[in-house]
Formats: sequence, structure tokens, C-alpha cells
Amino acid sequence: MSFVPKLYLYKCCPFCIRVQLIARVKNYKIEEIVLAYDDEANPMRMIGAKQVPILEYEENKYMAESLDIVKYIDNYDGNAIVTVSENRKELNDWFQQSLLIRSKLTIPRLMNANLPEFNQQSSIDYLINKKKSFIGSFDECLQQTSTLLEQINNYLNQLEQLIISHTNVNGSNSNSNSNSNSNSNCQNEIIKNHLQTLEQLGFRDNQLNNKLLIEFDCDLEKVFEILESLSK
Repeated sequence: MSFVPKLYLYKCCPFCIRVQLIARVKNYKIEEIVLAYDDEANPMRMIGAKQVPILEYEENKYMAESLDIVKYIDNYDGNAIVTVSENRKELNDWFQQSLLIRSKLTIPRLMNANLPEFNQQSSIDYLINKKKSFIGSFDECLQQTSTLLEQINNYLNQLEQLIISHTNVNGSNSNSNSNSNSNSNCQNEIIKNHLQTLEQLGFRDNQLNNKLLIEFDCDLEKVFEILESLSK
């Protein structure tokens, strides 16, 4: 029997959804396997990090990073359909500036969304312990829903003005992603705002924080996770 590629994922992960979309469009047959959210051992064994999606494209051969997986699947039949577009700075700015508000609205609700990665209490506990330093108390976030909704609606109104086509944000099939941007696209104002946020979260080494923000292209949540792991 021929090997069927396996996609290890979380149902709540937008980067996993990206891979699922291209697999369906290209009729690329994969077996989807949902990992428990507190499962660190299997991702570490496969790619040396706790992250998804992970594509096992050949037996015991693994690939991480959603855009790399998208490119692999898109090219498997020699007829790529996803085009590379020039990154739009204003979209990256919107993504980074709205990140904390979006996280406060969505993360505390994940464990009540009937998602298989949170079937076990240990996974729910892992989520709370992992994210509470970033977004604060889950209960407080839920209590702030009205205020947060007002704030995110303002951001959504801004986003509407940035969408070029009703079928494609950039007007074409694009694999643009904030993590693939050049460092020059990471605006000083965003770095300044993120430095303030990190300081409020207890990370006061601005030199280190600034270096990480530049290295990871202003990905606040990624930088936070790195700083949190270094502080343990």
C-alpha cells in the first residue's frame, strides 16, 4: 500500500487551515491528524518544536512552516496556482496592531468551541497556562467582551478598506505572510508599541526585545513565547 501523507494540525489554527485549503484545491490526498494541544512530545520528535501544521510527506520525513507546506503541495503536480505577491505593509501593520485584541477575544473561547485538540482537561489547562501571561486572565477577557468588540469592529472597518477583491485580499492568489516579510517592513511605530506591551508583561530588556522583534518581523506572540521560555 502506498504511503498517504499525514497533516498534523489543530482545528483552531489558521495556518493549518491554509494548508487544508490548498490540499483541497489541488486534490492532494492527506490524512488529517489532530494533536492534543498539550502534546509536546510528538511535534518535538518530528520537527524539534511544538508547532503546527506538520506535513509528513514521506514516511518519517516531516515539513513545518505553513507556507513551505503550501508551496510543496502546490507544486506536487507541476502546475502551481499560488502566486507570490509583494507584501503589503499596511496589512502587516493591521495584523500586528490588532493582535492582542483578537487574541483576547478568541483564545479564552477556544476551550468551549468543541474542538478535538481540547478534548482533555490537560489540554485546556495547558492553554490557560500558556496564554494567560500574554492576554491576562481569561475571565477578565470575557468580561471585557463589549469593549473588545468595539475595538475589533474599528479594526475590521479599517481592514475592509484594505481588501482589494472579494475573492482575494491582494487581488490575486498570494502566499504573502508577515513571517516572510523583509525586516524593513517592520515599522518603527509597531516596534515601539510592542516594546511597551512587552514591558507591561514584565520583559524589560528592551535591547533583547527589540532584537527579537526585528528578527521575527514584529511577530509579538512569537517573541513573547521566546521570552517566556527564556525566563523559566
